[in-house]
Amino acid sequence: MKRFKAEWEKQEHIQIVFPHKNSDWICCLEEIRESYREIIETIAKYEPCLIICENEKEARRYFKSFKNLYFVEIETNDTWIRDFGGIEVENGSLIETLDFGFNAWGLKFAANYDNLVTRKLFKKGIFTTPLKTL
Repeated sequence: MKRFKAEWEKQEHIQIVFPHKNSDWICCLEEIRESYREIIETIAKYEPCLIICENEKEARRYFKSFKNLYFVEIETNDTWIRDFGGIEVENGSLIETLDFGFNAWGLKFAANYDNLVTRKLFKKGIFTTPLKTL
């Protein structure tokens, strides 16, 4: 039987997309990047944080410490990775990463880059679990 892992269970990392100029945060990019920095630094105190960014050098300049921070350059349309990021499920004793297709609320917004993120992370060896595309 498959089940979603609970949020308090051990996980490889937290995935987060760092705000970029092509996202809906353009109106307040510097302010939101500072907010994300605070969130990411808090997460990194407890577990690894995978920061998906368009420009690693630019994203790194917001951080003083890099403990538990891992950066990967991948283009995205949006920053809300909960909509398009890989989700781990248990399938008996096996853990697998599910890769869903995201339709951006009925194709209201572009999601062409978002829908490639999980596969690109898998190809880069970020996920250590089998990938299942749905």
